Amino acid sequence: MAKHQTSNSKHQKNIKHQTSNLMLGIYVLFVSCFLYLVSFQQAFAQSTVLVSERILKSTLSQGHTISSPENDLKIQIKPNTLNRSAFVELIKPEFYPKTPLDKTLISNIYYYSILPTTNNQLPASVTLKFSYPNNEERYREIYIHNQELNTWQHLPGYISVSKHELTANTKWASGFIAVFADHLDRTEYLKKKINSPSILVANTKTREILVERGSDIKRPIASLTKLMTASVFLDHNPGWDKKIAMKAQDDTIPAKIY
Repeated sequence: MAKHQTSNSKHQKNIKHQTSNLMLGIYVLFVSCFLYLVSFQQAFAQSTVLVSERILKSTLSQGHTISSPENDLKIQIKPNTLNRSAFVELIKPEFYPKTPLDKTLISNIYYYSILPTTNNQLPASVTLKFSYPNNEERYREIYIHNQELNTWQHLPGYISVSKHELTANTKWASGFIAVFADHLDRTEYLKKKINSPSILVANTKTREILVERGSDIKRPIASLTKLMTASVFLDHNPGWDKKIAMKAQDDTIPAKIY
């Protein structure tokens, strides 16, 4: 009987000890969350709230755009992207994460949020449209700050040179966003890795010259002759269903192709 009572006493002590540890853990978690919220509020205490509104589901079903007062940022929520009403906020923060060492900030930094959400992920992507300075020639991208990794990450997208605008899609429900440019001009950076005396790489859709060196110097087109020959043939071909006989006099310079 004495042994049984001793065993019960030990068991009760273990329960009390575990309960005490659990309460301590909850208390520590509560204090940590409280301090985090306080620090978060302090960080935005001197920030400017640009947009703060609740958007009804009926409005979101038609699509909605959140714009900054300077009109340099647009966050587009496509129709039927969200299946419920949402609270959206756009802030111009006084304090924000450090700029990457190899980048230059060329836009305003904003903090946006679209709530409610789970794990900071939206059910579908929203579109970010960010303007950049008209005279900016360096390689530029939209970046979002990953709070878990405490690092800036670029968002894949595309550029409109005529509008001086970058576009990217993201499922992130909140975060700091900005446009960064490389310290080095991308053209100069790539030139160091290419030994060719003449270079010209361009975007045929936007006509933006990406890399250039000595493009105004006249040079033999070398193996491009083969491509030009094929191109001319395709423009003036006698027809694929006709038989063409090759004669000895055809095999001569400058029409000779080895």
